[in-house]
Amino acid sequence: MIHFNEEDVLMDLRHCRVPEGSHGAIVRYLVHHIHPGGFLAAVFSNQLMEAFARADETNQAAMRQYAMFLYNTMLASRDCWGSPAAVAKWIDQEPEDA
Repeated sequence: MIHFNEEDVLMDLRHCRVPEGSHGAIVRYLVHHIHPGGFLAAVFSNQLMEAFARADETNQAAMRQYAMFLYNTMLASRDCWGSPAAVAKWIDQEPEDA
């Protein structure tokens, strides 16, 4: 299982220009395995239609940035994204530093 570092995740989020309002939820999800909420769970589950349905205007406009973040940061680990089952399993796992 891959381990995500909070500072590195935040740096990647800024680099990909993911909206700041989602940074905390994404860090909590990747670093601490805490459910990120409906919109981000849909993004990480690779459910495009559901993600758009749950997104506010800011996040709808930023879908390309989320895709860039997935590709640049999370592609190395299919443990934490790609399907609803992968997201659920990630949340159920204890973080490495716990």
